[in-house]
Amino acid sequence: MNQDDAFRSRILIADDSPTVLNILQLTLEEEGYEVITAMDGLEAMNKACQESPDLVVLDIFMPKINGYQVCRLLKNDEITSHIPIIMLTGSERGDKFWSLETGADEFQTKDFEFLDLISSIQRLLSNRDIPSQPQGDTDGDMKDAEPDDEVEVLSKLSQLLDRELYKSTIEKIRLETILDSLGEGVLTIDADKEIIAYNKSLRQMTGMSYEEVSGKKCAEIIGISLCNKSCLFDEAILDIENEGSEAEKSEAGSVSPFLVPVTTETEILDKNGRKIPVNLYLTLLRDHVNKTVGAVCVFRDITRMKEIERMNDELSKAYKELQNAQAQLVQSEKMASLGRLVAGAAHELNNPISFIYSNVSHLRQYIEDMKTVLDKYSAVSMLPAPQIENRIPDIEKLKEKMELAYTMQDLDRLVDDIDEGARRTKGIVEDLKTFSRSDEGRIEDTDINEDIEKSLNLLVDHYKGRITIHKELADLPRVKCYANQISRVFMNLITNACQAVDESGDIWITAKLENDTVIISIRDNGSGIDEEHISRIFDPFFTTKDVGEGAGLGLSISYGIIQRHKGEILVDSQKGSGTTFTIRIPTNFEAPEPSTEAKNK
Repeated sequence: MNQDDAFRSRILIADDSPTVLNILQLTLEEEGYEVITAMDGLEAMNKACQESPDLVVLDIFMPKINGYQVCRLLKNDEITSHIPIIMLTGSERGDKFWSLETGADEFQTKDFEFLDLISSIQRLLSNRDIPSQPQGDTDGDMKDAEPDDEVEVLSKLSQLLDRELYKSTIEKIRLETILDSLGEGVLTIDADKEIIAYNKSLRQMTGMSYEEVSGKKCAEIIGISLCNKSCLFDEAILDIENEGSEAEKSEAGSVSPFLVPVTTETEILDKNGRKIPVNLYLTLLRDHVNKTVGAVCVFRDITRMKEIERMNDELSKAYKELQNAQAQLVQSEKMASLGRLVAGAAHELNNPISFIYSNVSHLRQYIEDMKTVLDKYSAVSMLPAPQIENRIPDIEKLKEKMELAYTMQDLDRLVDDIDEGARRTKGIVEDLKTFSRSDEGRIEDTDINEDIEKSLNLLVDHYKGRITIHKELADLPRVKCYANQISRVFMNLITNACQAVDESGDIWITAKLENDTVIISIRDNGSGIDEEHISRIFDPFFTTKDVGEGAGLGLSISYGIIQRHKGEILVDSQKGSGTTFTIRIPTNFEAPEPSTEAKNK
């Protein structure tokens, strides 16, 4: 802006501080502006209407009428609404928000150099059209519209206040309608904790009307349980005073500095004294100078949520009890299966043990014979040399009589047979111990082929002499799984296959690897399964066996075990032709599953 433009621009400055007013006047006059001054809001209003300045600078806090009110009056008057207004204050906290709300064009702080203020003045004046008519004509035109005295100014102020009151009433009705439409209860209190708003949802929640609660203390009405020891409202204010709120610490414009929320869970009382669990959201209301003027409390009824939590707790408890019962049932079925295994294993143990027992008697006799010969040699060795030669023939006759040469040859075979019987006995016992152990929660690397062999060893009494086992077991990597559970699946399926073969038949067991999946197939040429039973074959307690031969849990347990390993178990059967069970389990069921794109590749 050039010097001529500055001389044509008049600026009204309103500030109740003479020092600030003088500094501003000198500064602006040096810039070439014509300056008009006012010491209070009413004087500023009069001069703005009488002098028609090109720009107004208003201090916020002034006597009679503050800067906010003057700004609002000027912006709502047709004569002065076009005048740019800059709000000026010594504190930026909160004032900027309200200044812009009342219609101010810009907001500046007092820095006593006023460089930013001068820049703002130049920018605002350059953006508005300055009348080109002579100064005298302008004054004449404005004079016709000027109020004659302060009475007219106050009259205009009264009319404006009436309009503002009407707008406020409409806004109040609108806000009350919004509050009543909310599903949460809303309570508003003033700085003295007296209720000034009480929405429909809270009235329904507590059974009390607005007339019953209006003007009363909130603690007297709804009895917030957390407020029994200390008031949440007071605590929130104390926290702000002691620590400062996050809103106050934030940058201007990032978060509204007038809201300080507190969230907690508590209980309130209804009209009949019934406790209502709620989530309470308490928000302090603060004015433009950060003075707390009240609070808004939002109550969300969580009675249903608490009921759901209680039901969930009961369901969790029932689920744990069901798990325990299921574990006991599974263990019972397992022990029943173990009992059947032991019955067969007892026969298998009888053979090697009897073999050991019978061979031990021969071994004892052999040892006695050898001791007799050794005793003869020992006795002869004590004689003089000439006599020794005479006694040797007697010893040779004794050896022939005892068939010592045969004994020495048979001794190695005898020891090997005893060792084989002992190893067979130990193997059966170890397999039984492995199957019967209750610790199944341990994940380990296992050899699937070895697990199949162990299962066959335990079940040998089920198929020996009548069923031929055909095995085709490929070289497999070790599988990370619950090894004991997988072994039980093999036991269940091989047992079922043996029971499906009435007199004589065959069972085929294959194991192979496809990508990272091990596929085990167990097929028999037994009686097969009726088609109507296929869909129920894995249901708990479903069985086609005679009473006493099984509880119908074997396949159900097997299905659950394979599902736990992220695998699948399939059945294919034809009545009279046999049944095939196919198991697919990953080599590491804990590994993340491949994406759909990877699967397609």
